[in-house]
Amino acid sequence: MSDIISYKMLAPGSEAEACELIERVFMEFVAPGYSQRGVDEFMSYVNAARMAERRTQNHFAVAAHCAGRIIGVIEIRGNEHVSLMFVDKEHHGRGVCRTLFDNAVDHIRAAGRAPSAMTVNSSPFAAPVYVRLGFSVQEPEKEINGIRFIPMKMEL
Repeated sequence: MSDIISYKMLAPGSEAEACELIERVFMEFVAPGYSQRGVDEFMSYVNAARMAERRTQNHFAVAAHCAGRIIGVIEIRGNEHVSLMFVDKEHHGRGVCRTLFDNAVDHIRAAGRAPSAMTVNSSPFAAPVYVRLGFSVQEPEKEINGIRFIPMKMEL
């Protein structure tokens, strides 16, 4: 297997593959800390049709590819909020999140829409990753519709 990772905008028609990755990683690392209501709520958000629909509105996604498959995805809402960021387990700790995030910010800047800050509602599991990216906790952990999250922000 090649270890070369490439990053590009998520291609139309690739939503199902991206969502399969997101669901798999979510179920292993995030879902164990959620109630069934939270898992169901998250799963209703992460499906190919809804992702494709969001892309026609105010979202865009960048994917990391390795050996012909998607191994990471970041989705940005409104050019200032990370709505999803998931990386395949075998690629954790290799800088994929950092590069996905940097590619997303570069895309925003290239379009002339750079915000002064980025936000994320991080799962408790992912909060340390976002801290390493430069985000800081803005409020204590919250729970809405079973989704546990920590509001975080990064000044750009």
